[in-house]
Amino acid sequence: MPKRGSSGNLSATDSDNRTHSSVGRTSTIARCLQGIDRRWHHLKYLSLAMYAAWILLTMTNNGATTTFGDARSGMASSELYLYSGIALAVCLVGAGVFQKQAGKLVENGYFVVAMGVLASAATYLLSGGVLADGGSPHIAFALCGVATGVGTAFVCLRIGCLYSAPPRGEVPFFLIAKSMLLCNLLFFMIVCLPAPISQAMLSLLPALASVMVLLGSGSPEVRKDVTDLVAADSLPRGYFTKLLISVAVFSIAVGVIKGFSALMQSAGDVSSQSIIVVFLSFLILGAIMLVAGAVLAVHNYEISKIYFPLMVCSCVTVILCALAGSSMGALQNIVINVGYNIFIVTVWALLSDLAERTTLSAVRAFGFGRGASALGTTVGWFVAYGVIGSGADPAAFLVPFFLVATVLVFATVLLVLGQQTVSEALERMFEGRVQASAQPSRSEAVDPQLVWDELCDRLAKEHGLTAREGEVFRLLSRGRTNGYIALDLNISQNTVKGHTRNVFAKMGVHSRQELIDIIEQKMEESQSA
Repeated sequence: MPKRGSSGNLSATDSDNRTHSSVGRTSTIARCLQGIDRRWHHLKYLSLAMYAAWILLTMTNNGATTTFGDARSGMASSELYLYSGIALAVCLVGAGVFQKQAGKLVENGYFVVAMGVLASAATYLLSGGVLADGGSPHIAFALCGVATGVGTAFVCLRIGCLYSAPPRGEVPFFLIAKSMLLCNLLFFMIVCLPAPISQAMLSLLPALASVMVLLGSGSPEVRKDVTDLVAADSLPRGYFTKLLISVAVFSIAVGVIKGFSALMQSAGDVSSQSIIVVFLSFLILGAIMLVAGAVLAVHNYEISKIYFPLMVCSCVTVILCALAGSSMGALQNIVINVGYNIFIVTVWALLSDLAERTTLSAVRAFGFGRGASALGTTVGWFVAYGVIGSGADPAAFLVPFFLVATVLVFATVLLVLGQQTVSEALERMFEGRVQASAQPSRSEAVDPQLVWDELCDRLAKEHGLTAREGEVFRLLSRGRTNGYIALDLNISQNTVKGHTRNVFAKMGVHSRQELIDIIEQKMEESQSA
């Protein structure tokens, strides 16, 4: 019988023994990873840089040319994109549908590393033309293409889970943008290396990304801070669905243009244009970060408000290029690809914001979100591949396509403009409910802001909140993040956490959603009174 104290609990000695036993069962690898993460906690975010660099380098690598010959280099690149893209989209969308099962796989570090190694092995075979030595190079080529899609899909999901729980004080957009800037640096570093070393580095990227992403300790889904979450159902109806449609439609339009560019140009032209695209993307993204950071330094605002304007600018860029037709020449492909790169960065940031701020699972958010992007670009490439493969005149197809692309992308812009950021969507929804529950006099209109503040002040007094806790409560009820509240009130995030716990305790709730439920209940009571 173990010794027990007067309270009936196990003694301190027995508790220590159990602790040491638990530590002893922890694998040496896990302890090493946790130790590295404690000392270099930003190292794990290199995973996105490596994953994105792998995508850029794969699209510009000429390994497929050595497998099938220079005459079919464009077709081989398109086929590789289709094999990999279809497998990637199926895995990501499937993960979004079966999120619980996929979540268990993504949380298994050994499985994620195995997927990274699978993608690395397939990349090595593809990048060096090793498949040409086999008897049936096309079958092996297809299998390797599928392997890269399947392997990187699970690495991508694990990275998405990591970015759904950013470190305290970090804004998802800046965190992702910094990773993308590092991605561009990796791209240029590997491109400048001699061919054998460049091939080896390219092949290692998926495996290295899968190892880096494991440095984050704990389960990706458990690390969310429940006190800063709102129910996904609280968002406007169809919010997430419209976002997915916007991403898919935009990606289809870009995919067709990118597909025709790869099929109608030489491998050398595509590679040189890709270098220009990466460089311009680096400059534009860096400029956006500097401007946003400078503004944030002097004026507190929701950084997520820049997501949709950036997406709209990207869509408008594609519209203008579509209207210009082929008159822009090679510049058209460069501008569209730069716009698409900025678009993808904002999509990653928005998905991270959704997964971080709401109860929406990170696996579902990135599964459907990245799946819509992968599916859209793959469909676009498939259309271009089909037109070229059928022997049709590409020039005759491009004119009507540009017109259709203009309509599709314009529809995407309208869908995007009809939405708001997570904070704005929640705030607008809450103010709408306040407006509906208020009973204004005939002579004057109701100011939703005033009604909202009065309701929050009344609730704060009823539950005995201090003046500072009342301010935190009012901002929490509007869907503001802890980082925004800290800047707005000029206090630390730890202090915000403390006030949040006090607000929850005094109001008898355990999460932000329960806080919102109290507000809605008071609205209903005032409406029925």
